[in-house]
Amino acid sequence: PSIHPSIYPSIHPSIHARYETRLEAERARIAAMTAEELKINGMRRHVVDRLLTLKCPRCSAAFLGFSGCFALTCHRCKCGFCAWCLTDCGSDAHAHVAKCKQNRAGNGQVFGTHAAFAEAQSERRQRMVTEYLAEVEEPLRVRVVAACAVDFADLQLDVRV
Repeated sequence: PSIHPSIYPSIHPSIHARYETRLEAERARIAAMTAEELKINGMRRHVVDRLLTLKCPRCSAAFLGFSGCFALTCHRCKCGFCAWCLTDCGSDAHAHVAKCKQNRAGNGQVFGTHAAFAEAQSERRQRMVTEYLAEVEEPLRVRVVAACAVDFADLQLDVRV
């Protein structure tokens, strides 16, 4: 959607003009896509939005990381959830985290390192993408993986067809 200058009067006109130019170019690019390209684009959006983006299990607010405690609280809806498996735990995830089957810290620990978090989420993403792609027909799967190549590389995922 366009950004009307009256909504954000502080946006410099040249920035607004560049935004509108880019938006129109993107609209034209999408309008020129074939039905198969639109399907692949939609599948890529699904992979990125639903499988690769970390988000609250209740309201889907995206998050980037944590402060060391694997019992997370959503900034938007206050859901308590597990940073290991992203399970909704009501208002407090501490009890779940201590017993979570994916908890690598062991001994009922709720704290962990950023490296452990990154490794657990990388494995989770890899598993989810692999399961999703297993349901996609072979010729289309190759094109979806190619469309997601930069996203996979950014997250250091090794997704093969």
